[in-house]
Amino acid sequence: MASLANALTFMLGRPVLERTGLTGEYNYSFQHEAQSPPHAPPPFRSGTRPPSLPPEDPRTIFVAIEQDLGLRLEPSTEKLDVFVIERVERPSPN
Repeated sequence: MASLANALTFMLGRPVLERTGLTGEYNYSFQHEAQSPPHAPPPFRSGTRPPSLPPEDPRTIFVAIEQDLGLRLEPSTEKLDVFVIERVERPSPN
């Protein structure tokens, strides 16, 4: 499940935390309609549909995960560690 959460983090462009409590390895597959490239969508409230996804698309990744895998992606607010790179400099020649 951790590898699925990591893949979804990449696909959605936002952190996905694994909270199923399931351990072990699983085979899974799901199909969904391709969305535009990941970007930083505005925050949304718990229990509402993410605004970056059009409501008329019945096979979004959210629907596919729930229908095909029986898992639900729920929005929440969490504290996460974030690295911020303030500046980069080229190393000086030795």
